Amino acid sequence: MSSKRKQQQIQTIDRRNHAVFCRLQHFPYQSLKLPIDAIRWLGITPELFRALDKPTNIAPVIQYIGSDLLKFSVHQGKYQFKEYLIDVVLGLHHSSSQDTTLLMVHRYEDQAILHGNGIATAFYGRLDVIAGRMGVNYILGANKASNIDFFTRKLGRERVIDLPSAAKIIPKSILEVNAPEFMTIKAIPPYVSV
Repeated sequence: MSSKRKQQQIQTIDRRNHAVFCRLQHFPYQSLKLPIDAIRWLGITPELFRALDKPTNIAPVIQYIGSDLLKFSVHQGKYQFKEYLIDVVLGLHHSSSQDTTLLMVHRYEDQAILHGNGIATAFYGRLDVIAGRMGVNYILGANKASNIDFFTRKLGRERVIDLPSAAKIIPKSILEVNAPEFMTIKAIPPYVSV
């Protein structure tokens, strides 16, 4: 497939996914039981298409665990359960003491062959949009020491240990199982419909 044709195909697919996402009538969602079109728009970005030799047969495999936990992975080809391109676990948490909703990225993994193509940056940018549409107040992540700079410098998050007020809004159950020095947080502005 020629480079120009591939680019046109990517733009067509992304425009269609975005248009479907924008037509969703039922935001804000109070759970992570998001429609497949929202998940498709979140996980299947133009950056992912560009990184693949043949950007075809790409689909999310979705597992809802209750109303507050979403696991999805993006696969290519017929044998979709064989190997993922991207694997994500998101959790919706409520802090009753602060009347705050947090969207936590419990896991984001992508294949090494995809690194350096802007795929994670695009994913997290779209996650901010979805979080805003859902009425989420903060995005939170438990990160590895090796990627803290990506989250603070590139995505504009703050380290939890650098914000004393963060301990007041993050549920204790999260702080008990994650090292605060490796956690990052970002305030999400309220979504305003245009």
